[in-house]
Amino acid sequence: MWEFFTASPEVSVPFNIQNARPRFSLQRYSRAQDVPMAEAREILCEQTAMMHARMLEMGGPDYDVEIHRRAFWDKFDRVLPPHGSYYLAVDDAGVVVGTGALRSVRAGVAEMKHLFVAERMRRSGLGRALVMARLADAQEMGIRTVIADTFVCNHEMRALYGDIGFAEVPPFAESATADLSPDLREFMAFYRYDMPSVGATE
Repeated sequence: MWEFFTASPEVSVPFNIQNARPRFSLQRYSRAQDVPMAEAREILCEQTAMMHARMLEMGGPDYDVEIHRRAFWDKFDRVLPPHGSYYLAVDDAGVVVGTGALRSVRAGVAEMKHLFVAERMRRSGLGRALVMARLADAQEMGIRTVIADTFVCNHEMRALYGDIGFAEVPPFAESATADLSPDLREFMAFYRYDMPSVGATE
């Protein structure tokens, strides 16, 4: 089990892990100048390299990974308030072990980007925590629908999205990944999460 606490800007958020699971905390950033860019760039490189390798293993196209990295950093302001949210996760030693971003794409709609958990932290609850933190941010931003995509070979993320309540949907035009590399679209899975209405009851 993991215990979730909503993050405040620039505040470390602890997650208590039972059964000797690795401990981690989430850091949400409000300003680009506060982000440890060397570590942020390193973990994005790790995430994109892993996904590129998986794509090649499944027989997909050998796309230009660097285009996707540059596009993220060139528009980094789009994943910072008030347009989105950006997280780094660190372990007890302060080492960055995960990341995730959210960006507004149009009125009422936001896209999750670059969810990644270091291999040694998998099955710790970190991936779910990064998704739930960004859904909480989306709620605060007044977002009605959150969209996400991943490669069909990313079985872990697809299972996580399904478990949380995302519905698999046809491809959508707002996908940053498919926009940059259209030949990847047929190798991708697309998801949608409709935020619960404020005051809704079960």
